[in-house]
Amino acid sequence: MDGDENVLPPNVNRGPALLGATYSLYALTVLIFIVRMCARRDKLALTAADYTVTVALIAKTVSIAFMTVAIRHGFGRHNYYISDADRATIRRKLLGVYMSGVPASCFARISIACLLLQITRARWWRVAIWTTLVVQVLVVLTYEAAQLSQCGGVISGNNPHDSHCLPRSQVWGFTMMSFTSAFVSDLTCAIIPLHLIRSLPRSPLEKGLISVLMASSLLASSFGIPKLYHVLTYHFGHPDGLWLLLPEFFWCRMEEAAIIMAACAPLLKVPAERALRKLGFEWAAAPPVRELNAVSSGGVTPRADPEDVEKSAGAAPSVGSSSVGRGGGSGADEASSTRGILGVER
Repeated sequence: MDGDENVLPPNVNRGPALLGATYSLYALTVLIFIVRMCARRDKLALTAADYTVTVALIAKTVSIAFMTVAIRHGFGRHNYYISDADRATIRRKLLGVYMSGVPASCFARISIACLLLQITRARWWRVAIWTTLVVQVLVVLTYEAAQLSQCGGVISGNNPHDSHCLPRSQVWGFTMMSFTSAFVSDLTCAIIPLHLIRSLPRSPLEKGLISVLMASSLLASSFGIPKLYHVLTYHFGHPDGLWLLLPEFFWCRMEEAAIIMAACAPLLKVPAERALRKLGFEWAAAPPVRELNAVSSGGVTPRADPEDVEKSAGAAPSVGSSSVGRGGGSGADEASSTRGILGVER
């Protein structure tokens, strides 16, 4: 019927539902972040992994703040029920959501890479990790520079409907670049721990727990698939564009929260073991066989017993002191980092 084309869509608002889902997942993310920081043995000796995941959580918080303001101005409703002034405000706030959301995802992946750099000394694994880290930095810089250079009118409010801001070709190109780089990064950071963990003197169940925690970044990659689909099928220039943007917007927020939680997950091993002990899992209560010095792709290097070192030093003071002085510090650092990540205790 020709008359149906002029019928307005129902005046519904999905903004509150979007807020509820995003806030709930954000609260879970913050809770996991707090548990991660409290689970550290030395809570004052922060590493690059701790700093970068903190930056990711701050960026995520800023993103949610922009989203809240956008929803307050009508984002989540059909365009027909949103005034021109509110649409301009929504577009500006959504730009803030994306410009803070992309760093949130990238810094979380950088944090995962920094964690892995602490537990492997194998050259080629470290090259792969550094490559993923540099790629994530380039993704952030490229995206932020592009938005600042092309969306100045939208950011300032002088030209809120600037067609040069977020054109289809740029959105598609960056989405494909970010999805590919994120997937490769997540897959790399999931394979490396599995290769390292297989040589640990642990039970299969404990190895499984560590593997799941350290490979949880793949969950974020799975959220990127529907996001990619909705971006590629989005109808640019549609008069109801804000309404059509909701599915892609939702999956972007899910991916950000999932990757931040994945960056915190490896340090949840000890709290998880405590919970499993209460459920009666004997392997979680049994003490590890030996304290570990470092984990590499070639295997596990056991840490020397302190009594043996003292005996060696006592038998040959000059030679023993020299050898311990040269290697003891590095070995202790490796042991400390490995224990902090994998929850390896004496």
